[in-house]
Amino acid sequence: YGYIDHSGNEIIDCVHTEVKQGTSLSVFLKKDDKWALFNPNGDNLTGYIYNNVSGFENGLSAVSVSADNKEKYGFVNDMGKEIIPLIYQSASNFNYGYAVVKSADNEAFFVNTKGEKMNDIIYNDAKAFSEGLAAVENEFYKYGFIDVEGNEVIPCEFATVSWFKEGLVAVSKKMDNGKTLFGYIDKEGKSVTQFEYEAANDFQEGVACVKKDGK
Repeated sequence: YGYIDHSGNEIIDCVHTEVKQGTSLSVFLKKDDKWALFNPNGDNLTGYIYNNVSGFENGLSAVSVSADNKEKYGFVNDMGKEIIPLIYQSASNFNYGYAVVKSADNEAFFVNTKGEKMNDIIYNDAKAFSEGLAAVENEFYKYGFIDVEGNEVIPCEFATVSWFKEGLVAVSKKMDNGKTLFGYIDKEGKSVTQFEYEAANDFQEGVACVKKDGK
């Protein structure tokens, strides 16, 4: 892959194996297993240094490099400037103004586009926001949901959770018989189905695929 201008001039050489669109001002291109960020003039803004890159959300892209035999994540803008230092062991995309990052101590928390923490609460795990709510895992390895202000709006009582889609989310609980079964709850935490499914996928266009009694 490469890029040409309106006159057919090749402004970025066709030597890349993958392309990931950035913004109107940038594009990620992969060469020899490393990614670099280019501008529309064909300038390589960062060099081929990134192991992983994401799409841009809220003006930032999560990127990672190898450092001290570990993967380190942070965020850059569409000009290739490092906005949030590459110091985290993982990082999600931004959504609703926040991204989930994990520290070297395996502590999960939310940061804004300036790298500032949402609050002082540390989680075992967390997922990116979807439909205004984000899943978080407490110290007892139970999941619940917070809103964009960091308030716990659905108690941490589930074994696993997915992301909210079409106002509902698949969650699971360990039942009295020892089995872990899935059901769906709404944004108020109310069950809209029984916990009777062995597997449950996200809703899409009004329907969700589930597995029951082995089928």
